[in-house]
Amino acid sequence: MNRTLKSMLTWGLAAGAFVLAKGVVIGVLAATTPTAAERVDAILAQEPVASTYQAMRRHFPIEAVQLRGLMLDAYRGGRPNDAALVVLSREAGEIHFRLAEGLRAATDAEIVAILDDWLVSIAPFDSDTTACSAIAAGGLTSVQPGDPRLDPVQLAEAAERLYATMDRYRFAVDRRYVEEADFDAFAPVFLADGGTDADLAAVEARDPADPQLCGAYRRLLTSLRGAGSEGADRMRLEIVVSLFGG
Repeated sequence: MNRTLKSMLTWGLAAGAFVLAKGVVIGVLAATTPTAAERVDAILAQEPVASTYQAMRRHFPIEAVQLRGLMLDAYRGGRPNDAALVVLSREAGEIHFRLAEGLRAATDAEIVAILDDWLVSIAPFDSDTTACSAIAAGGLTSVQPGDPRLDPVQLAEAAERLYATMDRYRFAVDRRYVEEADFDAFAPVFLADGGTDADLAAVEARDPADPQLCGAYRRLLTSLRGAGSEGADRMRLEIVVSLFGG
């Protein structure tokens, strides 16, 4: 169990939230309006991208301009090919990774609030196993833009909290990182909450076709959210940085 927990903290949950860097790539693939600027602005105007981008503009205006510039560059030669999308994903992800590192100085209460926002954002999809598993595997970018289950007000509030927290600690020096013993302490908590090795394997595999993924994903995040084991705060932090780090 501990090996799986460790691998998930390094990569297994990275696709499990809405990340703006990923959202812009998905949006590029879906956009159909004529000019480069119109295509980019159409992507940035649709949920779930819109709320996140507006919050980024308020707190990190320079990085928001850089992100939009990357998107424009991807379109200058017409519809971007796979190579251009890889570049866009990498460079946009690097911007967001730098911002998310500020979360490492946030308090546990602030991290819990961000995690709560994420759980609320995906709750409308709980009864739709296919959509829920797709979100667990690929984040809210797997949802059709404009899906009525996306609540613009809630997404805006969640994005504001996320970026405001990143902003608050952007220059912080003291940052926290997960420790080896934290995994050992959390494993029995997860088991006591009804979690299993099969749950962790499902989350690690991130197969959107796996009907078990949805429940396993929510059990893990819910268990970790309420865990009081030694180092659980550091594990929550690591998960949130993974979820929103690009």
